[in-house]
Amino acid sequence: MPIRLRYNMDIGISSSSLEQKDLGNARFEAVTDGFGEGGTRKFTLAASATDVPLDLGNVATARFIAISTNAKDPTMDPVEITVVTNVITDKPMPVTPMDNTKQGHLMMSTSGLTALWATNPGTVDMEVVLFVGGD
Repeated sequence: MPIRLRYNMDIGISSSSLEQKDLGNARFEAVTDGFGEGGTRKFTLAASATDVPLDLGNVATARFIAISTNAKDPTMDPVEITVVTNVITDKPMPVTPMDNTKQGHLMMSTSGLTALWATNPGTVDMEVVLFVGGD
């Protein structure tokens, strides 16, 4: 079954909190009907959890992933998690909440992603939302 994947990204970088976007301003949008499968999944990544497989659902080979993280308990400060793709011994990629925010994000367009693991070395349970498109 072909699916449509669309994402938008608005980036503005300002030299002050006035948001004049004087240091950079870009808007991206991508739309594709080129994926056969996809979907969204939500996981709870317990504090101190290590190498937890994140199920890609009905996607055998992912070509797009986006990850959003936040503390499961909204009164807690979120912590950095790491993700590893394809081979459990590969170098972990951090998903770090930005200062003064409650979310961390990672987005990648790729080829041949067949497995994904997550680690939460922190003391706060984290919610992980995974968006996947592929096959």
